[in-house]
Amino acid sequence: FVDIDPVTFNIDPAAVEAAITERTKAILPVHLFGQAADMDALAAVAARHGIPIIEDVAQAFGGVHDGKKLGSIGALGTFSFFPTKNLGGFGDGGLVTTNDDVLADTVSMLRKHGSRKKYHNEAFGYNSRLDELQAALLRVKLPHIDDANKGRRVAAERYASMLAPLDGVVAPEAVLDHVFHQYTVRVTDVDRGGVQDRMKAAGVNTMIYYPVPLHHLPVYAHIDADLPVTEAACGQVLSLPMWPEIDEATQQRVIDALGAALG
Repeated sequence: FVDIDPVTFNIDPAAVEAAITERTKAILPVHLFGQAADMDALAAVAARHGIPIIEDVAQAFGGVHDGKKLGSIGALGTFSFFPTKNLGGFGDGGLVTTNDDVLADTVSMLRKHGSRKKYHNEAFGYNSRLDELQAALLRVKLPHIDDANKGRRVAAERYASMLAPLDGVVAPEAVLDHVFHQYTVRVTDVDRGGVQDRMKAAGVNTMIYYPVPLHHLPVYAHIDADLPVTEAACGQVLSLPMWPEIDEATQQRVIDALGAALG
């Protein structure tokens, strides 16, 4: 693990380069909350060290960096179709993209129990085939993804304007392309938990993405990481309601509740 940029919440390219060793197999940037990671800087690091990039585009379907769709820049792109995502299905599902025929063949084999031919397993694989119901819904929604993302950007602009008079809260910045899967602010001067509780009492639900840094989870207890920017963000972030069709009146109610909760 390496630390993040305090503004974008995305992986810090300088920290990535400093952490590379002979054991490093790939760079895995997440386009967190819908904001594109700094792919130019990361690609330069990857090229200098001869290692691939695998993009996590779960929260940024339809996002663009320098004219290229996110998920088409690295050796592989990984996507989620969980219902809450910008392009969501009825249930679980996902997608892997690549322009490498060998990688595509390997991914296809692994998603079908490690088999290219029925009853002939070449590797330990997974049952990761997308079912037809999910595919049918996603095909209907796919042509509308750009309009949906535009709706999110419009809503984000309204939020930014409404938040401007409030003290103690920092609005997100679209440093690079942003499709606003989440609209995540930082609560800096008061107890975030109290703010969240008071907003809930006023009828406005918020979420915390994410309350615990990965390197503090039991499963990663063996990793010795010093990530102060990440830890600070985990103690301050608060995601406000966001969806493509959210209207101005609803957003104003959210901001009114936030302002009252801040005190």
